[in-house]
Amino acid sequence: MSLHGIRSRLRSWLGRFRLESFLWPTHPPVRWLVLSVAVLVADQFTKLLVLYYLQPYQHVYLLPVLNMTLLFNRGVAFSFLAAANGWQQWLFVAIALGFVVVIIAWMRRLPAQGQAWLAAGLALILGGALGNALDRVWHGYVIDFIQVHYSDIWYFPAFNIADSAITIGAIIVIADALFHHRRVPPPTPVDPERRVEQK
Repeated sequence: MSLHGIRSRLRSWLGRFRLESFLWPTHPPVRWLVLSVAVLVADQFTKLLVLYYLQPYQHVYLLPVLNMTLLFNRGVAFSFLAAANGWQQWLFVAIALGFVVVIIAWMRRLPAQGQAWLAAGLALILGGALGNALDRVWHGYVIDFIQVHYSDIWYFPAFNIADSAITIGAIIVIADALFHHRRVPPPTPVDPERRVEQK
């Protein structure tokens, strides 16, 4: 394509661009991206607080079943691949970005009405994926700080706000797939007079 053709396409795209539609999409499911941004901000803010106030592996008692601690996870769930030599960092970032593209495309294809729960679940997964991906890019690991346990005998692997959003979002998406019955619109009745005319 020539330089003139590229300029023409760019002018055409700029002519159709609307800032208000970009900042506040008109398609209702895509508006749930605001929830993704809220998850991302909450996740990164809480991690900054933990980094500032806690030392690594320090435990802070909150409830009989809940501690706050500072841990660094170079792997994924349950520290899988945490002992690898660093290549896993960019693999997980690439996977997260792939999920982001797929989820946004999925949300754009959702009908304008009747898919609020599915859109909310996808938005939660998107925000959580971006939160952990930013950790890997900036730190080389994911910051975990929420620790659930039972009577100092059983400890669930530490997690963070992003992990919680991904888990809740996945539950919503699965529940929507299992229990949400999509209504098929009834066929449009045909006027008898038109039927006679067609014959």
